Amino acid sequence: MTRRWEALRAQKQEATLLSTPFDLLAEAHGLHRLARATDVIGPYQGNVAATKCSWAAAHADEVIGFIRAYAAAIEWLYDPSNRDEALGIPSENLPHMTTELAQRSYEQLLDPARGFFRQAKIDASGLKTVLELRSRYGEPTRLLAEPAKYYDPAYYEGALGK
Repeated sequence: MTRRWEALRAQKQEATLLSTPFDLLAEAHGLHRLARATDVIGPYQGNVAATKCSWAAAHADEVIGFIRAYAAAIEWLYDPSNRDEALGIPSENLPHMTTELAQRSYEQLLDPARGFFRQAKIDASGLKTVLELRSRYGEPTRLLAEPAKYYDPAYYEGALGK
């Protein structure tokens, strides 16, 4: 995402897909939003961590621990008592991030309809959209049709007892 934003900012490309906070940075630099991707393509599973099935099977405890920690981090963000600390993170780590942009990013990332999925849940329809797009535009071309081939809920269930 950083590379796409930097290329757009340097006028090396005319348009790109950006997610928060980079979309807000672009707007702050006078660029215009053409559309929200999810308004055009529907639900989309954006944030994921991935590994090979063989590695996950050999490191199940680490995978479960990672999912548990990621879910806890998302819940930490949603806790209002952590707001001030959370707002400081992008300001410390992203060039050009102002306090106002950090606040807007925080609001967007925690938006109930468009923000982070609570408890690190996977959106099955969003995963299906990802696979359809990768099948259509990915190189090399190949059909990625069945979400169950790419997502094993056993690790999530092990992490969160669901």
